Amino acid sequence: MELILFEYPGCPYCRQAERIMDELISEHPEYGKVKIDIIDEVEHSEIADQYNYYYTPCFFQGKKKLYEADPSWSEDVVKEKLDQMFRKLV
Repeated sequence: MELILFEYPGCPYCRQAERIMDELISEHPEYGKVKIDIIDEVEHSEIADQYNYYYTPCFFQGKKKLYEADPSWSEDVVKEKLDQMFRKLV
């Protein structure tokens, strides 16, 4: 299983998602088996421009969007949504 993760430098939502993913992998080691290619949307705008999203972090499997951050979500909601995404993948 391979995902693409788009991030933006200095994005607080990206840092939050990284921390939550580390927590989730601690709680569910099988989540660590999912390969994630991290793409900096500034350095690789030519790649990012090929995908339809607005907020980062944003996960895709192929061209299918699996998760896109929403600044209005609480940390608990972010954790729940990331957990749901990983559960479907493993």
